[in-house]
Amino acid sequence: MISLSLGHLVFGYASGLVVVLLLLWLRREFFRARREGRRKPRALRCALCGTLYENPTPEPLPACPQCGQRNERLSPSVI
Repeated sequence: MISLSLGHLVFGYASGLVVVLLLLWLRREFFRARREGRRKPRALRCALCGTLYENPTPEPLPACPQCGQRNERLSPSVI
């Protein structure tokens, strides 16, 4: 039988819990970054009228379908 002190047992449990939480957080961040990478090129918000729209063209300043204003592409966190 393996003898462990209470301090070693608590340390081992806490370390394992921290590692599991870290891995879950890293997984979440990885998938969030992938999802934003796919959305970013198409997501736009008009600076003039506030309309949200998607534009899959590679044009750097696409026009708003509502008012015609030229807009820069935004990161998904802004939208």
